[in-house]
Amino acid sequence: MENKEKSSLNNQAALYTLEGKYQKASDIFESILSTDPDDTAVLFNYGFNFLQWEKGKKAVEVFEKIIILAEKAFENNHMTNLHASVVEDCGTACYDAGLYKEAEKYFMIAEAADPENSILMNHMGVLFFVTERIGEAEKYFEKAVKYDDENIDAWFNLADTYEVLGKAEDSEEARKKFLELENRD
Repeated sequence: MENKEKSSLNNQAALYTLEGKYQKASDIFESILSTDPDDTAVLFNYGFNFLQWEKGKKAVEVFEKIIILAEKAFENNHMTNLHASVVEDCGTACYDAGLYKEAEKYFMIAEAADPENSILMNHMGVLFFVTERIGEAEKYFEKAVKYDDENIDAWFNLADTYEVLGKAEDSEEARKKFLELENRD
Protein backbone atom coordinates (compact mmCIF):
# COMPACT_ATOMS: atom_id res chain seq x y z
CA MET A 1 0.00 0.00 0.00
CA GLU A 2 1.42 3.38 -1.00
CA ASN A 3 1.82 6.15 1.57
CA LYS A 4 -0.77 8.41 -0.07
CA GLU A 5 -3.38 5.65 -0.10
CA LYS A 6 -2.50 4.66 3.47
CA SER A 7 -2.79 8.26 4.64
CA SER A 8 -6.15 8.67 2.91
CA LEU A 9 -7.51 5.47 4.47
CA ASN A 10 -6.17 6.44 7.89
CA ASN A 11 -7.93 9.80 7.63
CA GLN A 12 -11.16 8.15 6.48
CA ALA A 13 -11.06 5.70 9.39
CA ALA A 14 -10.37 8.54 11.83
CA LEU A 15 -13.42 10.34 10.46
CA TYR A 16 -15.51 7.19 10.97
CA THR A 17 -14.33 7.15 14.59
CA LEU A 18 -15.52 10.72 15.07
CA GLU A 19 -18.85 9.79 13.49
CA GLY A 20 -19.25 6.85 15.88
CA LYS A 21 -18.81 4.23 13.15
CA TYR A 22 -16.32 2.27 15.20
CA GLN A 23 -16.52 -1.08 13.45
CA LYS A 24 -16.05 0.52 10.03
CA ALA A 25 -13.07 2.45 11.33
CA SER A 26 -11.64 -0.65 12.96
CA ASP A 27 -11.90 -2.62 9.73
CA ILE A 28 -9.97 0.06 7.83
CA PHE A 29 -7.28 0.37 10.51
CA GLU A 30 -6.82 -3.40 10.51
CA SER A 31 -6.50 -3.40 6.72
CA ILE A 32 -3.77 -0.75 6.85
CA LEU A 33 -1.97 -2.48 9.71
CA SER A 34 -1.99 -5.79 7.83
CA THR A 35 0.46 -4.20 5.37
CA ASP A 36 2.38 -2.00 7.83
CA PRO A 37 1.95 -3.22 11.43
CA ASP A 38 4.45 -0.70 12.84
CA ASP A 39 2.83 2.54 11.64
CA THR A 40 2.50 4.45 14.91
CA ALA A 41 0.10 7.06 13.52
CA VAL A 42 -2.33 4.37 12.40
CA LEU A 43 -1.84 2.45 15.64
CA PHE A 44 -2.64 5.57 17.66
CA ASN A 45 -5.83 6.24 15.69
CA TYR A 46 -6.78 2.56 16.01
CA GLY A 47 -6.30 2.71 19.79
CA PHE A 48 -8.19 6.00 20.00
CA ASN A 49 -11.03 4.35 18.06
CA PHE A 50 -11.25 1.68 20.77
CA LEU A 51 -11.29 4.32 23.51
CA GLN A 52 -14.18 6.10 21.81
CA TRP A 53 -15.89 2.74 21.38
CA GLU A 54 -15.48 2.30 25.15
CA LYS A 55 -13.17 -0.67 24.72
CA GLY A 56 -10.40 0.63 26.98
CA LYS A 57 -8.69 -2.73 27.42
CA LYS A 58 -8.35 -3.16 23.65
CA ALA A 59 -7.11 0.43 23.32
CA VAL A 60 -4.40 -0.22 25.89
CA GLU A 61 -3.33 -3.35 23.98
CA VAL A 62 -2.88 -1.24 20.85
CA PHE A 63 -1.08 1.51 22.74
CA GLU A 64 1.25 -1.12 24.24
CA LYS A 65 2.42 -1.93 20.71
CA ILE A 66 3.29 1.77 20.24
CA ILE A 67 5.20 1.67 23.53
CA ILE A 68 7.17 -1.39 22.41
CA LEU A 69 8.09 0.36 19.15
CA ALA A 70 9.05 3.56 21.00
CA GLU A 71 11.13 1.65 23.56
CA LYS A 72 12.99 -0.17 20.76
CA ALA A 73 13.72 3.16 19.13
CA PHE A 74 14.84 4.58 22.50
CA GLU A 75 17.15 1.60 23.15
CA ASN A 76 18.72 2.10 19.74
CA ASN A 77 19.06 5.86 20.33
CA HIS A 78 16.55 6.44 17.54
CA MET A 79 13.63 7.66 19.64
CA THR A 80 12.58 11.00 18.28
CA ASN A 81 10.33 13.71 19.64
CA LEU A 82 7.71 12.27 17.29
CA HIS A 83 7.87 8.93 19.13
CA ALA A 84 7.67 10.79 22.45
CA SER A 85 4.74 12.82 21.16
CA VAL A 86 2.79 9.72 20.10
CA VAL A 87 3.49 8.08 23.47
CA GLU A 88 2.34 11.29 25.18
CA ASP A 89 -0.83 11.23 23.06
CA CYS A 90 -1.45 7.67 24.25
CA GLY A 91 -1.14 8.91 27.82
CA THR A 92 -3.49 11.81 27.20
CA ALA A 93 -6.07 9.55 25.55
CA CYS A 94 -5.89 7.12 28.48
CA TYR A 95 -6.15 10.01 30.96
CA ASP A 96 -9.25 11.30 29.18
CA ALA A 97 -10.75 7.80 29.40
CA GLY A 98 -10.03 7.60 33.14
CA LEU A 99 -7.25 5.02 32.70
CA TYR A 100 -4.86 6.82 35.04
CA LYS A 101 -2.42 3.97 35.69
CA GLU A 102 -1.86 3.53 31.96
CA ALA A 103 -1.66 7.28 31.39
CA GLU A 104 1.08 7.57 34.01
CA LYS A 105 3.06 4.76 32.39
CA TYR A 106 2.91 6.41 28.97
CA PHE A 107 3.74 9.85 30.34
CA MET A 108 6.79 8.45 32.16
CA ILE A 109 8.09 6.86 28.95
CA ALA A 110 7.54 10.10 27.04
CA GLU A 111 9.31 12.03 29.80
CA ALA A 112 12.38 9.79 29.49
CA ALA A 113 12.61 10.69 25.82
CA ASP A 114 11.64 14.36 26.08
CA PRO A 115 12.35 15.51 29.67
CA GLU A 116 12.03 19.23 28.99
CA ASN A 117 8.62 19.15 27.29
CA SER A 118 6.61 21.74 29.19
CA ILE A 119 3.25 20.54 27.88
CA LEU A 120 4.03 16.97 28.91
CA MET A 121 5.14 18.15 32.37
CA ASN A 122 1.82 19.98 32.73
CA HIS A 123 -0.12 16.86 31.67
CA MET A 124 1.79 14.85 34.25
CA GLY A 125 1.06 17.45 36.92
CA VAL A 126 -2.65 17.30 36.14
CA LEU A 127 -2.59 13.51 36.37
CA PHE A 128 -0.90 13.62 39.76
CA PHE A 129 -3.24 16.37 40.99
CA VAL A 130 -6.33 14.39 39.98
CA THR A 131 -4.97 11.24 41.62
CA GLU A 132 -4.32 13.28 44.78
CA ARG A 133 -0.54 13.09 44.66
CA ILE A 134 -0.22 16.81 45.18
CA GLY A 135 3.52 16.85 45.94
CA GLU A 136 4.23 15.13 42.62
CA ALA A 137 1.83 17.51 40.87
CA GLU A 138 3.72 20.49 42.31
CA LYS A 139 7.04 19.07 41.06
CA TYR A 140 5.74 18.63 37.51
CA PHE A 141 3.97 21.99 37.31
CA GLU A 142 7.20 23.64 38.48
CA LYS A 143 9.10 21.80 35.74
CA ALA A 144 6.50 22.90 33.19
CA VAL A 145 6.94 26.60 33.97
CA LYS A 146 10.72 26.19 34.21
CA TYR A 147 10.86 24.79 30.66
CA ASP A 148 8.32 27.27 29.28
CA ASP A 149 7.79 30.41 31.34
CA GLU A 150 4.75 31.23 29.19
CA ASN A 151 2.84 27.97 29.69
CA ILE A 152 -0.33 29.63 30.91
CA ASP A 153 -2.06 26.35 31.82
CA ALA A 154 0.87 25.28 33.97
CA TRP A 155 0.89 28.61 35.84
CA PHE A 156 -2.85 28.26 36.52
CA ASN A 157 -2.41 24.67 37.73
CA LEU A 158 0.63 25.57 39.82
CA ALA A 159 -1.33 28.35 41.55
CA ASP A 160 -4.10 25.89 42.44
CA THR A 161 -1.58 23.31 43.64
CA TYR A 162 0.20 25.80 45.87
CA GLU A 163 -3.18 26.80 47.28
CA VAL A 164 -4.04 23.18 48.13
CA LEU A 165 -0.61 22.81 49.77
CA GLY A 166 -1.24 25.92 51.89
CA LYS A 167 1.48 27.96 50.15
CA ALA A 168 -0.55 31.17 49.91
CA GLU A 169 2.31 33.47 48.84
CA ASP A 170 3.51 31.07 46.15
CA SER A 171 -0.07 30.61 44.96
CA GLU A 172 -0.54 34.37 44.68
CA GLU A 173 2.69 34.76 42.68
CA ALA A 174 1.76 31.95 40.29
CA ARG A 175 -1.75 33.40 39.88
CA LYS A 176 -0.23 36.83 39.09
CA LYS A 177 1.94 35.25 36.39
CA PHE A 178 -1.11 33.43 34.99
CA LEU A 179 -3.14 36.66 34.88
CA GLU A 180 -0.24 38.54 33.29
CA LEU A 181 -0.08 35.95 30.51
CA GLU A 182 -3.85 35.79 30.12
CA ASN A 183 -4.18 39.58 29.80
CA ARG A 184 -1.36 39.78 27.27
CA ASP A 185 -3.65 38.51 24.49
